[in-house]
Amino acid sequence: MNEDIVVDNLMFMFITDVENFDTIIQSDFRKQKSLLSPSKIPQSPVKRTGDTPKLRSSNMTDSSALQSMTSSHMRIPSLIQTMNAKITKYGKIYLFKTVPQKILQYENIVLQSILNCEDMDVQLQIPYQDKINLQVEFKEYFQHIITNTTKTQLSAAELFTEEVLGLPHMISSAVMKLLPLNPSNEDLSKLYDKVKNFHPEQRLYELFPMNFHSVLELCASVIGTHPEYAFVQPQIYADSLARATAARIFYDADFTGKWQLTFDQYKKTGYSVLKQIFQVQNTADISTLDSPFGYEQFYVMYCLYSKYAPGNNVEKPLAEIQLRAFNEFQYSARFVARVFRGVGRPLLTKNQFNFEDFIVMLLSDVCYDTEQSCRFMFNVADISAQNSISKFDFDYFFSENQIQFEQRGVTTQRQDILIQLQDMIKFNYDEDFNFSFEQIRRSKMHMNLFDAMFSVQKFVQFENRDPYVANSELQTGNVVSHCDSGVWRAFWQGMYDSISGDD
Repeated sequence: MNEDIVVDNLMFMFITDVENFDTIIQSDFRKQKSLLSPSKIPQSPVKRTGDTPKLRSSNMTDSSALQSMTSSHMRIPSLIQTMNAKITKYGKIYLFKTVPQKILQYENIVLQSILNCEDMDVQLQIPYQDKINLQVEFKEYFQHIITNTTKTQLSAAELFTEEVLGLPHMISSAVMKLLPLNPSNEDLSKLYDKVKNFHPEQRLYELFPMNFHSVLELCASVIGTHPEYAFVQPQIYADSLARATAARIFYDADFTGKWQLTFDQYKKTGYSVLKQIFQVQNTADISTLDSPFGYEQFYVMYCLYSKYAPGNNVEKPLAEIQLRAFNEFQYSARFVARVFRGVGRPLLTKNQFNFEDFIVMLLSDVCYDTEQSCRFMFNVADISAQNSISKFDFDYFFSENQIQFEQRGVTTQRQDILIQLQDMIKFNYDEDFNFSFEQIRRSKMHMNLFDAMFSVQKFVQFENRDPYVANSELQTGNVVSHCDSGVWRAFWQGMYDSISGDD
């Protein structure tokens, strides 16, 4: 009898374990609901080997290893005085009032070596050891560099971009566009003088407007330069990959939904575009890349959008009726109408629902464990535009769903559902049915509310779900970046294996 109890306890622990619930409740992601054509888009040439992290090359320098090497006697007092630590959504960041003198000295030495060159394409040696020494001494200053490049030489333009400006060398083509066609020594010096007193994070915002088209250009520069993306041909696929990457960056970084990034936003959120670019630049195997630059994630997004797009052309916007077919007509017509008008998040281009807007909707649909998803659904649900979900808002959507409930033979009592939802979110039915965004987000039960309002399919699936699994779902912490979402990972990996396997 005792052995039976032990087995039951182990099974209960497995079912309710946070790490296992995604696999259990999202198993339907791996079932292909309808045939998706892989089109002609190339598949990743390197097969994903799983989630087990690979050992890095000995030539690469891990920032954590650098940090472990740092000791208090290597630090200079001026650094401590000019640096402020700040806790943000994405963790701790360091803000610098001034750039440490040793770093300025290093940048000027490299700049002088570049000014002695007559050609910006000439290959120059990277002062690798000097840079490593600086990273050891000023580890907070270089926290955006996860791993270092394995290259020993860079062109003068690339060296100017990375070692003088402190930006990834793979965006050197975008940096060179800020200069005359054949820049003089004075041109290079002026550009450096413009930003030399800022940290590289701020330098990026000083040099580029950081609107969508600016970030798109940076992404395209990386994809066009990184040798691992050479297989992405013809150019239309590389352009689409850059669009998807930029849209995913904005999804995580732009909490205002204005398609505009600022340094002030960075100080609040801590989302580093610079870090994302450095990560992909210094990654030798992109098949393991779990970031906005991930190719297999893009492959899934591209195939899904082309399924609904006119003529399977991702360059064409969707019509509302085409968006209505999303995921086997999963959402109600009223929900789709508001999403199509840009209520969830403003559309990138007014009156057009493009590939970028579809990515925002897809991520909000799948990554329900992120704040961005909750905010997207909340905006759609807030019919009265009072920054709260009222009984009026609920009835507007639920009245449309009642017809489908009857067609499915599902008996629903509106008042019973209202009581259950209020108990889940406010834990008190005596109060009015009126929820703020913070109340819904903190309850971690927003899926229940939005499923009841927007999707009969999802609501019925939840009602039939194992209560133990539902309980473990409640214990899941808030995920900030969609790339860190276990639900998202299960979705795109399952879809990629399914779609690419049909090719």
